[in-house]
Amino acid sequence: MIMEHVSPRWAKLVRDVRVEKERAILMFAALTVSLFAVSTIFGAWQILRHEIRANYLSTRPAMATLEIGEGIDGALLEWVKKRPEVAQAEAHDVIQARVQVGEDWLPLLVFASDTLGDLELNRFFPERGTWP
Repeated sequence: MIMEHVSPRWAKLVRDVRVEKERAILMFAALTVSLFAVSTIFGAWQILRHEIRANYLSTRPAMATLEIGEGIDGALLEWVKKRPEVAQAEAHDVIQARVQVGEDWLPLLVFASDTLGDLELNRFFPERGTWP
């Protein structure tokens, strides 16, 4: 018999599987599903990690944002753009407001620019529809 040359540990395992076939099949199925789920989550995490970074960088996020109370005129903006340590600069207005969602009032920032179609920094892309 083959079981004579097998260690007692493996012989017991084979006997247990023969006696409890349904339980062994169920355990194998559970392990298979678990491994599939873990590998799917890991694969999705790898894809999202790359895509989120690429999508964020495609917006060309600003490295710094300065808030100036009295506003920025064209001469100041041109002076800032000419500075050697500044690669790019844009001026935009920000309006602080509140919006009611259900019973709660939440802060809302509205960014406005004369050149929305020509943004170089902090760009955004419409999900659908056309820009007027």
